Amino acid sequence: MSIRQQYLNYTNHVIATLDSLEMKNETLEKLKTDLQQVELLIPVIGAFSAGKSTLINSFLGNNLLPTAITPETALATELRYSSEDYIEAISLKDEVTRYELADLTTLKDNAKNYKYLRIYLNNDNLKAIQPLVLVDMPGFDAPIEAHNQAILNYLAKGIHFVFLTSVTDGNITSSMKRELNNLQLFNKTFSFGISKTNLKPAEDVEQVKQVITEQLADYHYAEEVILFNQNGGDNLKALLKSIDPEQLLESLFADLLKQNYLEIIENINLNISTLKTDKDEAQKAIKLLKDSILKLQQEKNNAIEELGFTYSQNRIPRIAKEVSNELFLRKDSLINLAIHNPEGLSHEINSLTKDKLLSEVQRHFKEMNADIVVNISNKIKTEFAKEDTSTSLLKNIDLQRLQENTSLLLTKAQTGLQNLNNNLQSQKTQKNATNAIRAIATIAAVTTSIVNPALELVIIFLPEIINFFTQQQREEKARQNAEQHIIYKVIPDIERKLKEGLPEAFNDQLQLMVNQINEHIEAQLQQKQEEIEQAEKARSEQGADLDMRIQTLENGKKSITQTATEYLFNA
Repeated sequence: MSIRQQYLNYTNHVIATLDSLEMKNETLEKLKTDLQQVELLIPVIGAFSAGKSTLINSFLGNNLLPTAITPETALATELRYSSEDYIEAISLKDEVTRYELADLTTLKDNAKNYKYLRIYLNNDNLKAIQPLVLVDMPGFDAPIEAHNQAILNYLAKGIHFVFLTSVTDGNITSSMKRELNNLQLFNKTFSFGISKTNLKPAEDVEQVKQVITEQLADYHYAEEVILFNQNGGDNLKALLKSIDPEQLLESLFADLLKQNYLEIIENINLNISTLKTDKDEAQKAIKLLKDSILKLQQEKNNAIEELGFTYSQNRIPRIAKEVSNELFLRKDSLINLAIHNPEGLSHEINSLTKDKLLSEVQRHFKEMNADIVVNISNKIKTEFAKEDTSTSLLKNIDLQRLQENTSLLLTKAQTGLQNLNNNLQSQKTQKNATNAIRAIATIAAVTTSIVNPALELVIIFLPEIINFFTQQQREEKARQNAEQHIIYKVIPDIERKLKEGLPEAFNDQLQLMVNQINEHIEAQLQQKQEEIEQAEKARSEQGADLDMRIQTLENGKKSITQTATEYLFNA
């Protein structure tokens, strides 16, 4: 039995059991929907002309994807199995328009107007790899906007990556090393292949493979480097077959389902404890929960203001300085590019800035997320511990589990789980536990929303730099001028512009994080309140049958535990 089916069996049984107990758990119902709809995106990435489209065409068994395109026409393209053939083009405003396959070249020619394409094909090879979905990615040297949009988008959406480098490159290039670092930053797995092996003698190919294998050791890569010739579709099939979707699905869902199980058992226990205690104790617990929720809501704005000052004032200069230091460390290569390849300078500065921002923003927001969760959790613990309001009934609420569950959701925001369901944005008005899943979608966008505005500021003045170096100058004079300009103008300008551009985006995302974390914790407390209120209602309605209700809850808990043991903990 597949992992997906095991988890669906579990969710179906638990949801049915909760229904029989007249209880609900919206988080579990949402997880079930995600399980039913999940797709595992496998982006194929590499430099322009690395042979990505040619390889995918060979896998498909036809020449669907154009291979003679320019970097300007490169567009991320997802390939999905369907009983009919068609294309969906996603615009910059997230509008979806349907086209025929014959329109593909025209869409590629207008790549600047789209975020990405989804191609649906009645193709046996695509059907065979489900739930894996191949993505043909723009090359690393595609135009700045197209590359950034695609790579940042699929760093969040992709679950496993296939790296491709041409045998003519001879090794892993610096741009590819940076993308490998990004994957490690986002805890993504990957496979690595060498394309166009038919262009070199077998002994030369083996030598390149050895060099790349040694380089990959720095990334703890222990898999075989795959060789692809011009007709490498069969080898790509073998590579995709080696990717275990069961393991990927387990990595996405196992921890969330286990945490949710603990939450469900806790809710049942709270229901039982309420029935066993007196009415005054229950009312006292309800009031404390209401007061705690109200206090969190009242203090939220103050918390945002305090955190905004603490984090923005202290961290933004540090982030900007780290980017500046990274560029300074690379100044020699930037100087060479400025003299011999000015447009390459633009791309390199952009790439270095983007990658350093990714790592720094990711690190800082991870620390901030943890601080915010602990801060809010501690406030609740303080309220619950007050002698004049404390109640034994609330000892059934595991605040440490609530804290860990919130932290888990924040961690999952970095693994692509936010993209399991494409209609998340339409669910923004839903409340309670659904907000926990929605938080994943919004928090995961933090890095992208900060990086892109900052890069736009950097790009503004790049043409000035490029024009500066187009004058005819002797090599030594050009090198001196380039060094002066890069060290004393370019790098300081980038640092300054980051300091100017980051605060607004930084504070917006900080406010979003506080709101989402608060919403999730408030929803959990609200659910506890509703469980106690429901038990109180049952007490008044059932009277002498109270013992029967308690036994029914105990039996339901036992059934859910047995199902979790079978499908979650012994899977």
